[in-house]
Amino acid sequence: MWITIFFALLAILCVCSLLASLAAVRIARATTVWRPAHLASIESKLRSIESSQADTADGLLALANRVKMHRVRNAANHIADRPEDDGASVKDRLRAKAGLIAGQPARHQ
Repeated sequence: MWITIFFALLAILCVCSLLASLAAVRIARATTVWRPAHLASIESKLRSIESSQADTADGLLALANRVKMHRVRNAANHIADRPEDDGASVKDRLRAKAGLIAGQPARHQ
């Protein structure tokens, strides 16, 4: 009778071990499939963020150039038509009126 109980327990132990090994295989397979897909997703997100940042930088540069041109046009429209008695050219007076000095960034930056 003890032999029957021992073999029954051994069969139950084998079935439990088989189920545990199948569960371990499923977990290992899910982990190995997940990593490349996850890395590809991260790379895709990174490329998307870099592209968005480049587009934003281009837009900001275009906006900065528009603001500079607006300031120059505004200064050109409001500059006095006086003779050049101080020796400065019209171009130099426009730059000074717009606040643009060679070698220095514009005031709005």
